[in-house]
Amino acid sequence: MDNNDRFRRPSDGRLPHNRKELFFNILRWRFTYLLAIGLLSLAFLLPDIAALTYNDIAASVISQSGEDVASKIVTLRLQTSLLQIICYIVLFFGASGVFYLLRQLAWDEPTSIFSGWWQGVKQNWKHYTFLGVCVGILNVLNTFAEVLLHGFVKYVPRALFVLVVVPVLLYAAILDVVYIKKLGNLLSGAATLYFKTLPITLLFALLVIAPTLLLFVPKFTIRYAILATWVVVVLPIVLYGWTLYAIDKLDKFINKEHYPEIYNKGVYVDKASSKEDTEE
Repeated sequence: MDNNDRFRRPSDGRLPHNRKELFFNILRWRFTYLLAIGLLSLAFLLPDIAALTYNDIAASVISQSGEDVASKIVTLRLQTSLLQIICYIVLFFGASGVFYLLRQLAWDEPTSIFSGWWQGVKQNWKHYTFLGVCVGILNVLNTFAEVLLHGFVKYVPRALFVLVVVPVLLYAAILDVVYIKKLGNLLSGAATLYFKTLPITLLFALLVIAPTLLLFVPKFTIRYAILATWVVVVLPIVLYGWTLYAIDKLDKFINKEHYPEIYNKGVYVDKASSKEDTEE
């Protein structure tokens, strides 16, 4: 049986001819698989949720004390951001396996959740963990800027992080599970791809970090309940959509010329049209 048969539509038996069609087939037939990826992602986000919960509870206690509240809140924010370095390391370590699972889905080679996740970790944990350290340090620096600077300027580092760092990281996450590259080449390639596809990539980046807006929800119990629901149900869909989009761009800018063996991998392309594309 063709490996694509699992995605045949009962109505007409067609195979997915493009990644848009594959995306909706996965939502229809493997939604529980995406939920499992969401639960796995939530497990590695729990340390960060714990750190933020500690910050919320401590800030509430400090606010009720009435003594030197402002300076204590500043100290607490800096302490929490330092603690989050460890949290980001854990999160990115887990992401090294999650993005491998998403790549396998995009290539129509789904694996079992735990064995696939572990395979991804073994292959990619070093780069992902290093990136987690870098993100943690940048978060500390952003927090320092918000504490030390005044006015609109204090938000500039955080804005640059969202507009530049997050989109580049999204491409780096895909590049690292598709190719074997040194870290410098990985990041430079990710930056190049980002600026070639800026509007859509930035939209995906904003969707990924959208849950940070929940920090403005007053009750932290409601805040983290919504966050957990988002991570389990919505985030896997967003990340899978991003994986399909990114791999489509890799096909366009890299694979068609340099890696034809993985060009259009995961979707059905008839031999005639494939031959025409190669001759162009």
